[in-house]
Amino acid sequence: MLSSPTISGYILRQYLIWFGIMFATILTVIGLIDAVELLRRGSGKPDATASIITGMALLRAPFLAQEAVPFAVMFGGILTFLKMTRNHELVVVRAAGVSVWQFLAPPLAASVLIGVISVTDPQPALRGDAVAVRGAGRPIHSPDNPHFWPCLRRASGSVRPVWTAKARPWSMPPACPTGRVATSEK
Repeated sequence: MLSSPTISGYILRQYLIWFGIMFATILTVIGLIDAVELLRRGSGKPDATASIITGMALLRAPFLAQEAVPFAVMFGGILTFLKMTRNHELVVVRAAGVSVWQFLAPPLAASVLIGVISVTDPQPALRGDAVAVRGAGRPIHSPDNPHFWPCLRRASGSVRPVWTAKARPWSMPPACPTGRVATSEK
C-alpha cells in the first residue's frame, strides 16, 4: 500500500519548515561568530572599517551556508519527528496503516536532494578564505592587481605564493615582490 499524497505532503512540508528554521538559525549564529572574529582581527588595523568587515562577512556567507547545511538537515529532521511525536501525529499515521518507511520517504528524498544541491554548487568553493585578505581595494586573486601577491611563510622560513581557486600557476611570482608576507603556524 502506498502512502497517501496528503500525508506525504504534510510530512515533507513539516520537514522543510524545520529545515529552513534550523538553517537560518545555524547560519545566523555562525555568521555572527565569524563577524565578531573578523572584527577582532581587524581592530588593530586602521584601514579595516565596519563596511569592509561587514562586506567580508557577507562574502563568506555562501561558504558558511555550505558548512551549515548538514547540521540543518540533521536538526531539522530531529525537530520534525520530535514535534510529530509530541503531538501524537506519528501514532495516528501508524494506526492508519502507513509503514515507517513510507512516512520517512519524503524527508529522506528531500535530504538527498538538498545534499546533492549542496555538494554540486561550485560557488562557495571558489571563494573560501581568499576574501579575508585584501590589497589595494581589490581581491588578492584579482587579475588586475599585479602588485600584491599574497605569500605564506612556513615555519622553516621558506616563502611560497598562496594559491587560490582562481590563480594561474604560471602567473605566480616565485617570491613575494611586495614584501608583504603572512606567517602561518604550520
